[in-house]
Amino acid sequence: MATDIISWNLNSISAKYPFLQLLKHDFAPFVLCLQETNLEPSQNFTLKNYNFYRRDDIPDAHAKGGVAIAIQSKYRSDEIQLQTIIQAVAARTYFEKLLTICTIYLHHSLPLDQQELQKLFSQLATPFLVTGDFNVHSTL
Repeated sequence: MATDIISWNLNSISAKYPFLQLLKHDFAPFVLCLQETNLEPSQNFTLKNYNFYRRDDIPDAHAKGGVAIAIQSKYRSDEIQLQTIIQAVAARTYFEKLLTICTIYLHHSLPLDQQELQKLFSQLATPFLVTGDFNVHSTL
């Protein structure tokens, strides 16, 4: 039974799709947390045998950034609707016990403070796991 959780800043899910398929085949992770998906809202994207939750970011009408969580569909999962300016997506999954998973992408140009992160964390049911690209250029 796979219980791996993999986090990957892939800088374009479309460009890295063949590698994503290899990763799924070789490791069959329970959860994939993906950053910089670069998907536009009009793009339909799925991963076979996974529930796919995403938040796209479209500054200046060009796909940039974006995050996604893919959870094996044999396990129950539900997306959590977040109220935040942070590029983040979160889902609850019921693998053995409740676990909330959140992945974020902190773009270096986003003016961010600790209060915004606390606001995000307060929306996550415990226990929770946060993964992401926390950007070395971020002032936070």
